[in-house]
Amino acid sequence: KLAQVLNAYSLAEHFPRWRVAAVCPGWVGTDFIPETPVGYLIRTSAYAPEAGSLSLMCGILDSQPKRPVFFSNSGVFKMLPPEGQKFFTKLGVRDWTIWPGALGHVVFQHLTYNCHEDASSPESHDKELQHALWEWSMRATAGWAQ
Repeated sequence: KLAQVLNAYSLAEHFPRWRVAAVCPGWVGTDFIPETPVGYLIRTSAYAPEAGSLSLMCGILDSQPKRPVFFSNSGVFKMLPPEGQKFFTKLGVRDWTIWPGALGHVVFQHLTYNCHEDASSPESHDKELQHALWEWSMRATAGWAQ
């Protein structure tokens, strides 16, 4: 997700006339989810693929998004008080928090379903990181883009 948002900021900088949006569909029930107990929990709580596409449609149809903009389907993060949002944005879903945080999110996401503009993480505003990803992407796709 971070790379997607970093790239959105870079695209907006390099192509200022473009509308640029990064989207997060939330946890979506697809064939990628493994046949395990955790997979079962995810599949039973995840959005249907049609519902997961809502954030993409918001990005396409929104008439005046701020550029670049990040659209999300889930409002779970917004259920936290501002201090909790800052803490988890800074911490991210890393290390010991990954499974409890992810499972908590997937179980409650259906209660907060709506497409909305969301703030991106502090790391996504790192200009050096944006530039480094852009340069790497240009090298990786050099043979493809003409």
